[in-house]
Amino acid sequence: MDFGEQFAKLQTKNTGLTGMILREPMHCRNGSTFSIQASEVHYCLPKNTTGPYTHYEIGYPEDAKGEVLHEPLLEKYGDYPVYAYVPENVVIQILIKHGGLTIAN
Repeated sequence: MDFGEQFAKLQTKNTGLTGMILREPMHCRNGSTFSIQASEVHYCLPKNTTGPYTHYEIGYPEDAKGEVLHEPLLEKYGDYPVYAYVPENVVIQILIKHGGLTIAN
Protein backbone atom coordinates (compact mmCIF):
# COMPACT_ATOMS: atom_id res chain seq x y z
CA MET A 1 0.00 0.00 0.00
CA ASP A 2 1.44 3.39 -0.96
CA PHE A 3 1.44 6.51 1.20
CA GLY A 4 -1.60 8.02 -0.53
CA GLU A 5 -3.68 4.93 0.24
CA GLN A 6 -2.49 4.90 3.87
CA PHE A 7 -3.23 8.62 4.20
CA ALA A 8 -6.76 8.17 2.86
CA LYS A 9 -7.46 5.55 5.56
CA LEU A 10 -6.35 7.70 8.48
CA GLN A 11 -9.01 8.52 11.02
CA THR A 12 -10.61 11.82 10.10
CA LYS A 13 -12.64 14.34 12.00
CA ASN A 14 -15.04 16.61 10.17
CA THR A 15 -14.77 19.98 11.89
CA GLY A 16 -18.13 21.25 10.67
CA LEU A 17 -16.38 23.89 8.58
CA THR A 18 -16.96 23.55 4.87
CA GLY A 19 -14.28 21.39 3.32
CA MET A 20 -12.18 21.02 6.47
CA ILE A 21 -11.32 17.50 7.50
CA LEU A 22 -8.65 16.94 10.15
CA ARG A 23 -6.53 13.83 10.50
CA GLU A 24 -4.86 12.71 13.69
CA PRO A 25 -1.11 13.50 13.90
CA MET A 26 1.26 10.88 12.55
CA HIS A 27 3.60 9.37 15.14
CA CYS A 28 7.04 8.20 14.10
CA ARG A 29 9.11 5.47 15.75
CA ASN A 30 11.64 8.00 17.10
CA GLY A 31 8.83 9.79 18.99
CA SER A 32 8.40 12.73 16.64
CA THR A 33 4.94 13.76 15.44
CA PHE A 34 3.69 15.54 12.35
CA SER A 35 0.25 16.85 11.47
CA ILE A 36 -0.19 15.92 7.82
CA GLN A 37 -3.36 17.36 6.31
CA ALA A 38 -5.13 17.65 2.98
CA SER A 39 -8.59 18.99 2.13
CA GLU A 40 -10.26 21.89 0.35
CA VAL A 41 -8.91 24.35 2.91
CA HIS A 42 -5.38 23.02 3.46
CA TYR A 43 -2.18 23.86 1.58
CA CYS A 44 -2.32 20.73 -0.57
CA LEU A 45 -2.82 19.59 -4.15
CA PRO A 46 -5.39 18.93 -5.35
CA LYS A 47 -7.51 21.16 -3.13
CA ASN A 48 -10.40 18.81 -2.46
CA THR A 49 -11.60 16.38 0.19
CA THR A 50 -11.14 13.19 -1.80
CA GLY A 51 -7.61 13.21 -3.25
CA PRO A 52 -5.59 11.42 -4.33
CA TYR A 53 -3.09 14.01 -3.16
CA THR A 54 0.34 14.86 -4.55
CA HIS A 55 1.23 17.62 -2.07
CA TYR A 56 0.35 17.94 1.62
CA GLU A 57 0.26 20.49 4.42
CA ILE A 58 2.53 19.58 7.33
CA GLY A 59 2.07 21.34 10.63
CA TYR A 60 3.46 21.40 14.12
CA PRO A 61 6.38 18.98 13.80
CA GLU A 62 7.54 18.03 17.30
CA ASP A 63 10.30 15.82 18.65
CA ALA A 64 9.84 13.10 21.26
CA LYS A 65 9.94 15.71 24.05
CA GLY A 66 7.12 17.74 22.49
CA GLU A 67 9.49 20.50 21.44
CA VAL A 68 9.58 22.20 18.03
CA LEU A 69 11.28 19.97 15.50
CA HIS A 70 13.35 21.87 12.96
CA GLU A 71 13.27 19.54 9.97
CA PRO A 72 15.64 20.73 7.22
CA LEU A 73 13.62 18.94 4.53
CA LEU A 74 10.71 21.30 5.28
CA GLU A 75 12.60 24.62 5.20
CA LYS A 76 11.74 25.54 1.62
CA TYR A 77 8.01 24.96 2.22
CA GLY A 78 7.51 27.57 4.93
CA ASP A 79 8.20 28.19 8.59
CA TYR A 80 7.03 26.58 11.80
CA PRO A 81 4.21 25.84 12.50
CA VAL A 82 2.85 25.20 8.97
CA TYR A 83 4.59 24.02 5.81
CA ALA A 84 2.66 24.30 2.54
CA TYR A 85 2.44 22.12 -0.57
CA VAL A 86 5.02 19.55 0.55
CA PRO A 87 5.41 16.95 -2.23
CA GLU A 88 4.51 13.37 -1.33
CA ASN A 89 8.07 12.13 -1.92
CA VAL A 90 9.37 14.66 0.64
CA VAL A 91 6.68 13.60 3.16
CA ILE A 92 7.81 9.99 2.73
CA GLN A 93 11.49 10.96 3.12
CA ILE A 94 10.68 12.77 6.37
CA LEU A 95 8.72 9.86 7.81
CA ILE A 96 11.46 7.39 6.89
CA LYS A 97 14.12 9.70 8.35
CA HIS A 98 12.24 9.63 11.66
CA GLY A 99 11.98 5.85 11.79
CA GLY A 100 8.73 5.35 9.90
CA LEU A 101 5.23 5.36 11.32
CA THR A 102 4.50 3.60 14.59
CA ILE A 103 1.17 2.35 13.23
CA ALA A 104 0.56 1.89 9.52
CA ASN A 105 -3.16 2.40 8.87
